[in-house]
Order: sequence, then C-alpha cells, then structure tokens
Amino acid sequence: MRTVVNRYYNRLNDIVVEERTLPQLKDHEVWIQVHAAALNKSDLMLALGKPFMIKMMYGLKQPKKIYPGSDFAGQILSVGSKVTQFKPGDSVFGDLSGSGFGAFAEQLIAPASKVGLMPKGYSYLEAATMPMALGTVMTAIQKAPELKQKRVLIYGGSGGVGRFLVQVALHLGAVVTVVSSQKHFNDFKQLGVKELLDYNDPNFILPSNRFDVIFAVNGYQSIQSYAKSLVKGGYCIVIGGSGKQIFGAMTLGAFYKLFKQRTFVSVIASTGHKTLKSISDMANQTKIDVQYGQIYDLSKASKAYIDFNDHKYTGKYVLDIHK
Repeated sequence: MRTVVNRYYNRLNDIVVEERTLPQLKDHEVWIQVHAAALNKSDLMLALGKPFMIKMMYGLKQPKKIYPGSDFAGQILSVGSKVTQFKPGDSVFGDLSGSGFGAFAEQLIAPASKVGLMPKGYSYLEAATMPMALGTVMTAIQKAPELKQKRVLIYGGSGGVGRFLVQVALHLGAVVTVVSSQKHFNDFKQLGVKELLDYNDPNFILPSNRFDVIFAVNGYQSIQSYAKSLVKGGYCIVIGGSGKQIFGAMTLGAFYKLFKQRTFVSVIASTGHKTLKSISDMANQTKIDVQYGQIYDLSKASKAYIDFNDHKYTGKYVLDIHK
C-alpha cells in the first residue's frame, strides 16, 4: 500500500511516497480504500513546522507523525467487530487531524468516530475537500445567530473556508457582503453575492455600524475595526487569522460584550461524526460548489505541497489517489 511520507520540517522536496503495511484493524476502527484526499493549510503548517507551536506539539527536531493527511473520501473495505454504523461498500469521508493523520495514502485505518457517510450526489474528489473546511464553516454557523435576512460580512471569502461559508450563508438567506481581492469578484458574483469590497483598494474601509454578523476568516483587521462595523447586538465570529486577531478576540471580547453589546467568538475546527453529519446535511440541502486549484496523483504529493506553499493556484489542492 502506497502512502505519502514526510520525515523532515521545511523540506517539501523531500516528501516522498513509500510502501507501508497498515496495522491490524481494531474493534472500533474501519479500513478504507482512499479515492481522494485534500490539502489544507494545517497540512502545510505541519510540513513546514511553522509556527513554532507545531514543533512543540509534533516534535521539536523532526515530525513524530510521518504519515500526513487529514481530509479524505473513500470506500469502506472492512469494519471492526464493534462497528455498527458502517458496512463494506459505504462511501465515506473524514478528517484525521485529531486521530494521527495518514489520509494521503491508497488505504487507511481510522476510528469509526472520525468517519461519516458522504453527502449524496458528490464525487470523491468533491467530498474530500469538505471535512475540515466545511466542518469549520458549520461550527462557525452554530456560533452565530440565525442568518436569515441578516446583513452578513465575510472577510476573507476566497479561501477554502471562506468560499464554503459564502455559499452556506447565502443558502441560509443572509444578505452577504464579501471582502476579497478583485480577482475573485466574478466567482463570487456567480455564487450570488451582490456586494463586494476589494481590500486592495487604497480607499478601502469597513462600513461603520452596518453588519449583524461578521465572519473574520483568516483576516487581519483589528478587533476594534470589526466592532465599529457591527450594529448593536452584533456578532463577530473569528475563524483563524493572525495571532494578533485571535488574541484580540480573546482579550477584548469580554469588554465589547459588556460595554458595547458586541459579541466576539473564536472558532476552532472540530472533527468527528457530529461535524461530518452537519456537513452532509448541509451538502444534501444545497449543492456546494467546489473550486479546484489543481488535482494531482499520489506520486506528485511533493509538488502539491510546493504549489500550495507558493499559492500557485486558486482553489482546493486535491490528490486523486487512483489517477
């Protein structure tokens, strides 16, 4: 069984594909034939060993987890003796970031709790892009009030999380404004966004006292700036971004809630059956459009990492395992 192997930090050229024998299937695990897997920013951070906290968590000198990969989609080959929710032949997807990684491979063994049934009508390539990015979106949506007819700002809509978030917010009836670079405007117009703001515009400034909900997706605005853009009683959901932004939401959030009646909430991606079910439920309600940056075969995993690091393409970087 071929799998991607990474033994070094910050040496993307040295990411290789090797043969590996999987461990024996345990009672609560499933054995999966992987059809597709997707790279996320977290996968790149693990490969680079940056920021330094990555090394604190996964090995100071070299990675302790040498088999990378979080998001995947595939087909059940076999199930452990105590697994009842899946059977051989089921099409499934999952996120292994919380259970040892190893998704960039022809086959994998995973806890059944980290796997979910794929949404219907999607390819393996499409489903593989969803667990972490769309899972983060569903977690963020649950932190916000009802979005129907609410004025919603999505700052940073062009990334994997942001683009999914735009689609879900529109489906839920929000009046969506997106902040991105102008090169993505046509894509957002096709998705149905009416108002677009270009952060590269020299005159760009967030409108004051305008939005009911702001989703700050990997943005770099100050917490004070977001607070000024919110109406009284508004919510700002912070998803990733700079350390300054995350720290600001944590430290200043209580002040703004108590004295300004603006609520700040930080979101961390979650994994597991509940999140995967929320993804499937949403993807079954509305067709989620997946934008591919590039599709690679397994042997080109190193190039996929390099291109991702160089921001060569817009969209998701996906491994087609049987290409």
